[in-house]
Amino acid sequence: RTMIHGGPRQGVEDGRNPARVKPTQLDEQSLIGLQTPLAASDYERLKPVFLNYRLRSLGSAVMNSAYTAVGILDGVVDYRVKVWDIAAGWALIKGGGGEFCFLGDPVFPLRRFHVHMPPVPYFAGTASFCSFFRELV
Repeated sequence: RTMIHGGPRQGVEDGRNPARVKPTQLDEQSLIGLQTPLAASDYERLKPVFLNYRLRSLGSAVMNSAYTAVGILDGVVDYRVKVWDIAAGWALIKGGGGEFCFLGDPVFPLRRFHVHMPPVPYFAGTASFCSFFRELV
């Protein structure tokens, strides 16, 4: 077992080894973390993701983000996540040199907290993945 740790201005380490988001361009072997279920309207919009890349649903927003931060996944997409589920992932991805893009107003720095806060849809990962995903949304 190893611990993934780090953050902005600190970098990221996987155990004791420095790590970063993947430096490569998206291709047919790229792995994308995608949490489901999705709204029916999102399936059509995300069709290019389903058809062109390998999808993984790990069942954990923070695992998807951590694996993206250390270069295992190329990117991650989640429409239903809560802010407390992505706080660590945001820091790790930023520390690993990745991009983190909210589909609404950014929530960090966190200015208020309530357990009934709405979901915080986002996508994050390599520059290549984020560029591709920006065109879809």
